[in-house]
Amino acid sequence: AEAPRLVGLSTAPLAVAPIRFAVGVLGIAGAILRGLAVNAATAEFIFGTAVFAFAALADPRRHFFRLESEAEPVPADATFEPLGRVALLATYPSTVGLTVLTGIALAINAALAAVLAGGAAGLGVACAVAGAQIAMRERASGIRLYAERGGSRLFAREAVPPPSAKQHQY
Repeated sequence: AEAPRLVGLSTAPLAVAPIRFAVGVLGIAGAILRGLAVNAATAEFIFGTAVFAFAALADPRRHFFRLESEAEPVPADATFEPLGRVALLATYPSTVGLTVLTGIALAINAALAAVLAGGAAGLGVACAVAGAQIAMRERASGIRLYAERGGSRLFAREAVPPPSAKQHQY
């Protein structure tokens, strides 16, 4: 069997969140440059952000909180995807799709572009929340969780504790 290629379960959402925020900022800036009033663009953006964040966080298909007991130990021959690749892979299809739709909307309807830009930012919010929740759960349990890229298996290994601050003795 081929060695699994692993992605940190908290890493992927935290890596893609800034990209989604950037898409949102560029989209609302584009809508304003296309002539949409700042107040209207802001309202449309906030609406899109709220709807998409809520929809993503309420999605029952989220698999972020499977029990750690379902996780297999990380095999010795496992490889770990680099952060840049993790972020890039996490943009497809939702971030890429929203970026394309926002670009098309900019040519047709600046208000729709602002809503879609907010949608990208809303997915960024959902990723930041989910990534932080997973990271806190990992920290509390003392393990790191990994997902197999292109697969459905979950892996875990003991977290490496951060180096402690040196104690000064007086």
